[in-house]
Amino acid sequence: MSPTGSIPHIRSGAATGQSNQSFDDTLIRWALKAPKRAEKGWQLAALRLTEARYRSLDTLDLTDHALSSLPDVFGQLPHLRELVLRDNDLDKLPGSMAELGDLHILNLCACNFPKIPEIVNALRSLRVLDLQGNQIEDTSDFVPALPQLEHLNLRLNRLKEIPGFIDRLGHQCLVDVSSNEIPAAFLKEAVVCNHGGARILCSEDHIASDVDNQHLVDWLTFHQNR
Repeated sequence: MSPTGSIPHIRSGAATGQSNQSFDDTLIRWALKAPKRAEKGWQLAALRLTEARYRSLDTLDLTDHALSSLPDVFGQLPHLRELVLRDNDLDKLPGSMAELGDLHILNLCACNFPKIPEIVNALRSLRVLDLQGNQIEDTSDFVPALPQLEHLNLRLNRLKEIPGFIDRLGHQCLVDVSSNEIPAAFLKEAVVCNHGGARILCSEDHIASDVDNQHLVDWLTFHQNR
């Protein structure tokens, strides 16, 4: 944050007028609420959000910024195709994320989500949803509406059974539930098994525990073409 309390702008002709002021004001109010220990991370996140806005970026990486909340400005980032929020203290997402109609990859790895965020159902173009390493135990109230989803990563959570909603996912979707608390009887001692239309990855030995998005897409493409 600059000494004047405003966030430096990186402007282009793509965004002008009253919408700019609304974006800036919302972002400033959010950044000023940062906990003392997290001020640096929140300020850096504000700068990166500003850059994404005024340069119409399609990728935004806010990894490990000590974020416990997000500003409600994502409706003004319509060009985003990849959003990385991993390694933060998040347990919910702002409603404006529903307006990210072109988002393909959402990385929420190693946050504090107790459930799959319902708002992701609004992301109709989503292909990869990474929720590895959260606190998800119960998925009974989640009804997916993600027609383009190709990979759902739920490994290293607290699941005790295979999520019932998997039957609602398309045949192109691979769901990773390895390294949870699911009894072997549920997994039928399989590495990859079919469950309705989707496929379930059951063994942690067949995918790296920490893999970047490009490797994940390459890995997924390889297995789909086998």
